Amino acid sequence: MSMESKAKLVNFIQKNYSIIFLCLIYVVGLLLRLLFVWKNPMEPYDAVGYIEIAEFMIGVEGTSYSFPREPLFSFMLGLVFLIFPSTFLTTRLFTAILGSVNIVLVYLVAKKYLKKFFKNISTEKFALVSSLLISLNYQFILKDGYGYREPLYTILFLILLYSILMEKKVIKRVLFCTTSFLMILTKSESLILLIGISIFLFQKENFLTKSNNNLKQIDSDISVIDSSENEQPDTGIKSVEDLPSQKNKKNFRNFVSNVNYNFAFILLGLVVGYCLWMILSSLLFGDPFATSNEMAKLYYRQEFGIIAPEDLTTFSYIFTYHGILELFQAFYSGFFVLFSDYEIIYGIYLFAFFILSLISLLIKGDYISLFSIFYPPLFIGLLAYFWDPAGYARILLPYSTIGLVVIPIFTYNILEKLELMITNKVKIRIKRNLFFYLIIGFICLKSILRLLDMFIL
Repeated sequence: MSMESKAKLVNFIQKNYSIIFLCLIYVVGLLLRLLFVWKNPMEPYDAVGYIEIAEFMIGVEGTSYSFPREPLFSFMLGLVFLIFPSTFLTTRLFTAILGSVNIVLVYLVAKKYLKKFFKNISTEKFALVSSLLISLNYQFILKDGYGYREPLYTILFLILLYSILMEKKVIKRVLFCTTSFLMILTKSESLILLIGISIFLFQKENFLTKSNNNLKQIDSDISVIDSSENEQPDTGIKSVEDLPSQKNKKNFRNFVSNVNYNFAFILLGLVVGYCLWMILSSLLFGDPFATSNEMAKLYYRQEFGIIAPEDLTTFSYIFTYHGILELFQAFYSGFFVLFSDYEIIYGIYLFAFFILSLISLLIKGDYISLFSIFYPPLFIGLLAYFWDPAGYARILLPYSTIGLVVIPIFTYNILEKLELMITNKVKIRIKRNLFFYLIIGFICLKSILRLLDMFIL
């Protein structure tokens, strides 16, 4: 190879290093997921229902819409079955490939987030670290290979996060509406996001309105005062003392307008999607709330060991058969198990994520208010552990991708503060980059060792 060719190759790598590394990380993550499917045969369990519904949708004889599950995942699976055999192995390979898409989406969301709120850092480096964490994460690899709908739901959730961070309002609101609609048709529990997204939009627009319009409004108001001295029409602002109240009124109007529009598009997608599923559920099962009621009967049977009453509903199961103390016990038992008796590689993310979520309640900043989306799933996930010890992790897993997006940059910022503090006090300079990569390396190594145990044994 000539010197000129080598120079061109080096220049190409330097310009596109982030894409090259992302491709490598994606290939590694995809291979690990496919290897897990190949090395770990398992019983289909819940996937049987998805497969039967998918076969029913493509017209296979002897099948039916046997269980009230939302249709989108089974519909996509049915399209796959038109080309490949309708087996559990095909289903697992399909979800493994879907799960690998989240590696790229986490990178894109992290890059968008960092560019928006951290101007003076290398966005590619931290975004690549985020994608590496989900690529090697044992829990994501495990759940992606089960043949369940969580990988698809995670894709939609990450697209929703990306749309929240977008600047173009038209595209942003179209994505709001579309993704929230599809999320409902994948898992109706996404209704709980309505609360968290509402909190986030309120915090976000309030923060941005105050910060972005502050100087512009002052300049505008000063010009109004100057013009009023030349006998222009009355504007309501008579003196400099009136500036704060007038500025706040305009900020509040802008803030309310933005929140209303963004919230309306998300609400539209969620409501239309849920109403559609309620209509389908009524036609198929004679009950618009068949999904949640069937889950309540399942939990009742697991908890009490007897067949549930036919008229049992979700609300009657929770509030008729459980007292306040039992509900409280459900919360704290789920909390301690989730953060102390779980896979450490996943527990690290959730614990750090939980701490950052609490911090976000105290700090009014747009860059950290993104955590508020996680509040409702967090508390419902903790509560769910009381009735479904195996299922709570699947509830929380898609939402923990927010943690994968932000934990690398927050870890680096903490190390930066420690470096400054130690340097000022003891005059010893620590290498924060070295410590940062050691921490990330330890997390990845722990996951790799756990994966080796699984593959070898």
